[in-house]
Amino acid sequence: MGHFAGVSAESSIYAASSDYIDASLDMPSVPADLASGGSTGNVDIGDFALLGSHTVVLPGVQIPVGFATGAQTVVRARKYDSWTQYGGPSCRRLTRPNYSHIESRPAELFARVTHRIPW
Repeated sequence: MGHFAGVSAESSIYAASSDYIDASLDMPSVPADLASGGSTGNVDIGDFALLGSHTVVLPGVQIPVGFATGAQTVVRARKYDSWTQYGGPSCRRLTRPNYSHIESRPAELFARVTHRIPW
């Protein structure tokens, strides 16, 4: 998860999911040698990203810097633009707000806080 990123209340981030269309057998109760189907993938959240309340992030999503969602957005694995707001169950592009006051200052922001971050 990136610096200055936020995940709002009731949001869910999944790194694995069952495939209900192809009737996968990937639940914890199924022995590993008999399991099949489902999907897995890393979820990377960039700096300055903000997930609105009740947002669902599915496996394999790469969230770029400055990405933002409205409430109840479903984020699927595809390419997204930086510094852009998305929303709805199809995660459609809503707007690209004026983030110039943030975009031009990440180095300054990082310099002020990194001396306090233990990692």
